[in-house]
Amino acid sequence: MAIALGTALSVWRSRPDPERDAVGQRVEASYQLPLALSATKIRRERWRKLPERGRPHYTPSQRF
Repeated sequence: MAIALGTALSVWRSRPDPERDAVGQRVEASYQLPLALSATKIRRERWRKLPERGRPHYTPSQRF
């Protein structure tokens, strides 16, 4: 499935039509969003396991 998706996206991207480019980007984003959400959920669950005193403290400038 990943090979078929990659092939389809490469075909969409090789054409100069901006509308098709937008469709290809939307398709790609629709596959990436669930992965990003699941990664965020895993990180959030791991962070919650740490006691508050054991969590590292970052200054506002270090966070961004």
